[in-house]
Amino acid sequence: MLKDALENGKLISEQLARILTQQNTDGWSVGIFIVRRQDARTTQAYLQLLKNVFESENLTSEQLAILLTKQDKNGWSVGMIIAFKQDAATTQTYLQLLKNVLENGKLTSEQFTTLLTQQNTDGWSVGMNISRYQDAATTQTYLQLLKNVLENGKLTSEQLTMLLMQQSKEGFSIGMFIAGYRDATTTQAYLQLLKDALENGKLTSEQFTTLLMQQNKKGGFVGMFIAGYRDATTTQAYLQLLKNVLENGKLTLEQFRRILTQQDTNGRSIGMFIAFKQDAATTQTYLQMLENALENGKLTSEQFTMLLMQQNKEGWSVGMFIARHQDAATTQAYLQLLKNALENGKLTSEQFMMLLMQQSKNGVSVGMIIAVKQDAATTQAYLQLLENALENGKLTSEQLTRILTQQNENGVSVGTFIAHPQDKTTDQQYQNLKKIIPLVKEIEEISSLLESLKLEEAIGEFKKLLLSKNDIDITNTHKISLNKKVRSLISDFNSRISDQQTAEFFEFLRNVPDTSLFYISALISQLNLWTLDSSALNTVSLKLNMLPKTSFGYKEGQSALATYYVSHFSQPKRIITASELLAFLIPAERCEHAMLDMGYNMLKNYFIEGNTETAQAATSSRANSEPASDIILKKVLKSLVLLVSDNPSALKTLEDVLNQHRKNNLLDFYLERTLFNVSSKTENISNFFKPSAPSLFPTNKSRKIQITSEQLQGLESLIPANQQHNDVKESIVALINEFNKGSVTKESLFERLRNSISEGNPDYLLVERAMTSSASSPATQRRKIRLLF
Repeated sequence: MLKDALENGKLISEQLARILTQQNTDGWSVGIFIVRRQDARTTQAYLQLLKNVFESENLTSEQLAILLTKQDKNGWSVGMIIAFKQDAATTQTYLQLLKNVLENGKLTSEQFTTLLTQQNTDGWSVGMNISRYQDAATTQTYLQLLKNVLENGKLTSEQLTMLLMQQSKEGFSIGMFIAGYRDATTTQAYLQLLKDALENGKLTSEQFTTLLMQQNKKGGFVGMFIAGYRDATTTQAYLQLLKNVLENGKLTLEQFRRILTQQDTNGRSIGMFIAFKQDAATTQTYLQMLENALENGKLTSEQFTMLLMQQNKEGWSVGMFIARHQDAATTQAYLQLLKNALENGKLTSEQFMMLLMQQSKNGVSVGMIIAVKQDAATTQAYLQLLENALENGKLTSEQLTRILTQQNENGVSVGTFIAHPQDKTTDQQYQNLKKIIPLVKEIEEISSLLESLKLEEAIGEFKKLLLSKNDIDITNTHKISLNKKVRSLISDFNSRISDQQTAEFFEFLRNVPDTSLFYISALISQLNLWTLDSSALNTVSLKLNMLPKTSFGYKEGQSALATYYVSHFSQPKRIITASELLAFLIPAERCEHAMLDMGYNMLKNYFIEGNTETAQAATSSRANSEPASDIILKKVLKSLVLLVSDNPSALKTLEDVLNQHRKNNLLDFYLERTLFNVSSKTENISNFFKPSAPSLFPTNKSRKIQITSEQLQGLESLIPANQQHNDVKESIVALINEFNKGSVTKESLFERLRNSISEGNPDYLLVERAMTSSASSPATQRRKIRLLF
């Protein structure tokens, strides 16, 4: 009727505007009655009427603005009621009306902003009602409207900030409603709007921070709602947003820290919500963000510690929530974070101690929760963290004892929790940790005496410690760790005591019995700290070599011995003998020493060039590539060192062969040790290598060669790969078979193998087989054969 009257000229625009804006005593207008009491169809018809009369210029922009901004006594406008009461289609129609009139210049940005920022007496705006009561699609339409008008210059950054920062009486903003009530897609759209506005300069970093940090009356904020109510993808998107804007300089370190440390009225932070509500992947993403920020200097150790130590009203921290509600992998990631931060100096011993000792209101700590709630592997990781901290001096024995004996409100300690319900492996790990604490305490006390210059008392206590029996039931790893501490202490003593005391101290170390737990440290320290005469060096070397290869200190001892020789090789104008090179290479092989290859280069040069300064100097730098002959020679030398390392007589023979500098003799000795492994007890092989001896290896038909696959592979590797035929292995084995039959002499066997190696030519393995019968016999006919495997 109104439409028809207007079109027929029965009503003028002023009269229509007056009819539509009239209000009763409660402030209700026709439009308010329609949107509050009528259905969606009627409300949409009303909006269509406004659109039509506006477009036909029967309604001015001022009149339209008045109609849409009119409020009742409770502050409700047409738009607010539509967003609160009507369906999605109607609300979207209303938003489309606003978009059209704004784009067509019928509404100013100020009028548009007024429409969207108007609040009722409870502080609710159109946007709040949409984000709280409408569906995801409608809320996304509203966000898209804001994005479009911002990009088109119809909305200023100040107006956008005003819209997004507006809060209801309860303190809720549009962002809080979206994060708390809308789905993941809508929340991500909101975050994207903030990100784009920040990157495009439509939001300042202060405004961005304020939006994220705004709190309602209960202290809730956007990040808390996301972490508490949204899915993993959305929470990770929020964390990624923080990471990106921090790295791009859009967020200051102080703002970043404030966002992460903000707490609601119950003391809960974003990290706590994530650890309590989110999945493992999201919690690990949060931990990774903290680690990256710490490593990149975005967080100080104090700020990092504060983030992890913040507690809610019940005294629960991020670490406690992780240990209680997350899986084993996430809890272990948290422990690894602490370990890395501690080892990298990003966390002090005091801060580390505070994190582990922190307790909730009922007295539980991270360790207690892990011991009760997590699996054996995680509890073991916790114990390993403590053990590493003790070994590295990040925790004292006293601090570790305090952690393990700390009790909850029921008087139960971490140690009790660990020992009672855990499996045997975990319990054994805990028992081992307890066993080493007294020894570490002794070492700490001796070190303290030394620092206080109470030398006599310190030496006396240290001598007692060095006599500790190696009968303690702990792992080899623990023994190695304790010995490292003792060696460090020996070094401290050496730097502080007088020459006379040093001589006495050295003598005491020489006499530490092999039953001592620290026997290996006494031996290694002699090598590390003093220059030994030949007698003392031989004694230490002999003692180290007598240790069982399964002994916990065996490899360390061999490494120290090898390193001792290396340090003496570097002395200027010093000519190194074959004996010294072998003395280095044998322990170097046993411990896989870093200078092993250098040693073989030196031995190779010594053998080729003799004991000359030129030969020694040639070892100081390594060529980019080596000739094939040098590579083969090094392989032979390496094999011989391994073959004779445990045989003093054979070792002496190798030294003699090296001093002859004759390749044939070296290869013959290699073949003898490889194929026959002659014992020094049964045959004196030191006379085999006289250059003038015509019958170097007389045939011994009673001796057979039983070649292994490893020996065969070793022989094959001495022939350059580019010279090998497909059947080199077969040829070698066939040649050995002929020897075992008596058809080939030992001298011929060695000659053919030696020539094949020396000249890199496997054709020497092709033999003419001569039978022992007469030439007239068919069996004596000579034929060239290629021996097969």
